[in-house]
Amino acid sequence: MSGRGRFVVLGLAHPRADWFRRVAQWANAAALPIEFVKCLSGDELRARLSSGRAHSAVLLDASLPAVDRDLLAVVADARCASIVVDVSYGSTDALNVARNWFALGASALLVPDFDRAALLDVLSEHGRPISSADEVPSALDDSSLPPWRGAVIAVVGTGGTGTSTIAMAGAQALAHDVRYGGSVVLLDACRNAEQAMLHDCGAVSPGVQELVEAHRNGRPTAGDISRIAFASPERGYDLIVGLRRSRFWGSIRPAAFRSAFSSMTRVWQAVVVDTDADLEGESEGGSADIEERNVMSRTAIHEADVVLVVGQPSLKGLHSLTRLLVDLAEHGVRSERVIPVLNQAPRTPRQRAACTAVLADLIPSRRGAGALPPAFVPVRPVDRFLRDGHRFPKSMVDPVNRAIQSVLQGHDGVDRVVVAARERFVRVRPGSLGSYGDDESDGIGFGEQGIDGEVAG
Repeated sequence: MSGRGRFVVLGLAHPRADWFRRVAQWANAAALPIEFVKCLSGDELRARLSSGRAHSAVLLDASLPAVDRDLLAVVADARCASIVVDVSYGSTDALNVARNWFALGASALLVPDFDRAALLDVLSEHGRPISSADEVPSALDDSSLPPWRGAVIAVVGTGGTGTSTIAMAGAQALAHDVRYGGSVVLLDACRNAEQAMLHDCGAVSPGVQELVEAHRNGRPTAGDISRIAFASPERGYDLIVGLRRSRFWGSIRPAAFRSAFSSMTRVWQAVVVDTDADLEGESEGGSADIEERNVMSRTAIHEADVVLVVGQPSLKGLHSLTRLLVDLAEHGVRSERVIPVLNQAPRTPRQRAACTAVLADLIPSRRGAGALPPAFVPVRPVDRFLRDGHRFPKSMVDPVNRAIQSVLQGHDGVDRVVVAARERFVRVRPGSLGSYGDDESDGIGFGEQGIDGEVAG
């Protein structure tokens, strides 16, 4: 087993089973290199196995009716070792017991009074340690990441409005802006993630699941985080692909995702998030599970400096756009951070003015002088640019870029990019750089803290 690895083990048994309690105590006391997760039903075990998180093995109590051939097949499909704990295994008929369980698909057998050494031997032989990129790195100091925070742009919209392509256009615009130095990442935070397909990545791993898993027990370095992203050389930004299956949202733990999101804003100077419009939480619907399911969208909207709300200039499109703008306002998103984006917009000023008037009539808060007008993205053959992997045309990118910059720079006159760059410079402690020559200053100056925490004079 790797020195950095540990086993992630699921257990299914009666709550009062002695071995169940012993394994939990060994895990909590770090007496074994395992993370032990108790399951009290077969359905819970299946849900955890299908969550998308990597597991090493499953300990199963043979006395439970739920432990059968079907459950062992589910464990095998999840690429986990199934270790059956059977009281009959220590009897005189142990050979027949073993044959029966192995025929059903079990990987190994244990007697209920097994000790730590026996469990570790079985895990080492049949389970795989969880470590490295698809699991958990060692904990690191926050000094491995720079202290500044990049700009966050969230792009939301209802299905079929072109939200993903608008997010790509925004990332392309920022990537070719010299103020960002090409340090831009596009995060696919949708449950039904499609950016991997739109970018023709070929593989959907590593992605957001690995990024979140890497932050569960520590904070990876900037280099580790960057290696999770795919490069889009033509458009100039990086991409972190989304969930491999929509049902894998259970692997995105809230605190770990928020930590991962914070790390992203300190690795890239701009983070563009393609996310869902579903913001319901426990306070609105009374369900903690719903809030966890929506943790990516809720975090992105809460952290965003700019929220682009994408719709289309049709009867249904304007209705959906209006409803989403109201939902954002009820969620507490300030109107000065929100800009509607009408995709596939008409060209004539009269038609565009009519769309603007409709939004003002339906949303009273947009009638004031302080409300930003919607951005209009004209009709373009998007599929051709996606198929060939080329840059989007300026006629599509520039309206999105103007909308973003109108929020980042327009209201208070403060350029968020300049602020972020200034915050990268920190005063060096006197004497920390050693002695200067006779003709140098007293050693008090400014240094730039690099991505790995080093200070350059």
